[in-house]
Amino acid sequence: MRRSYSFCLALALALAICFQFTPCTHAETDAAEQIIWKTGTLAPKNVGWAIYVDQILVPEIRKASGDKVVLKTYWGGIMGDDVHVLEKVDKGMLQGAGLSGGGTFLACREFSVLSLPFLFQSYDEVDYIREKMMDVFDGYMEKSNFALITWADQDFDQVYSITKPLAKAEDFRGVRCINWAGFMENQTMLALSAIPVPTNVPDVAVEIKRDQADGNIGPAIWVVGAQLYSKFRYVNPMKIRYSPVTIVISMDAWNQVDGEAQASIRGIREDITKRFVEKSRAANEKCMDAMVQYGVELVQSTPEELSELKNLTRSVWNDLAGKEYPQPLLQEVRGHLEEFRKGK
Repeated sequence: MRRSYSFCLALALALAICFQFTPCTHAETDAAEQIIWKTGTLAPKNVGWAIYVDQILVPEIRKASGDKVVLKTYWGGIMGDDVHVLEKVDKGMLQGAGLSGGGTFLACREFSVLSLPFLFQSYDEVDYIREKMMDVFDGYMEKSNFALITWADQDFDQVYSITKPLAKAEDFRGVRCINWAGFMENQTMLALSAIPVPTNVPDVAVEIKRDQADGNIGPAIWVVGAQLYSKFRYVNPMKIRYSPVTIVISMDAWNQVDGEAQASIRGIREDITKRFVEKSRAANEKCMDAMVQYGVELVQSTPEELSELKNLTRSVWNDLAGKEYPQPLLQEVRGHLEEFRKGK
């Protein structure tokens, strides 16, 4: 049955990643006057997020800077994983990084507050927090010596499993779950009595295929790209966490750009982000639908089961306050969310 739906997966994946790309026209600038921002990322070229970087971000930054800034990306982990890329940025070998959720938290620990278990209920809430607190997270990034160029979405990561459905609290007990996204993911799994299996991002697919773990929390595009839909038997789309993706540039590289160009790049971020997330969210949804059509069983937690999972993981919110992020930052995020929900 699963194989008979393989054509659906291929079709949905094609729809998710194959957007027509029309290069942006711009005036040519003397190469000697251009600033090249070399960035490294784990994202594979021509798949998902990489398409949108090439399609949206690169031409718009070049245009906004008056053809002064060119973004050059080394795709597919050529420069190493997020840890290695950030090390290269620190040494000046690269000027920036395209980071997964886990990499974003390494670059700026305060960003991890956005990935607290069951913090958000919808992308509308994510967009509201981005609108209200972009300047706040700009400030935290700058304290970490980075300029935040783009804050987009990795996904509302889903819960995937091999051996059994993961719907209620008791299902997680003793399950070996890949831990690739950092300390918060580790603590979330422990709160659910699961067993974290620490793994570097490039090794996640290998570990799963070798049966070193039973489950994983991750984005649909990545699961499809890594061809793990043939390994996983179940997927639960509960919004267990939101994960951002970011593109950051070192402050040293950022400050080589004149103030006018900086202001122009900042000025287009809202439009770039809106266009980027529209495509990435649609692609994740199509990949998710394709996996279900392929034969991965969709698991739905009941409201009561979901409530118990939320109660078990709520301790993570306050346990990490003052360690991974300041308590006032958590309070500010929660305050805006309460404001948004009352408004609805």
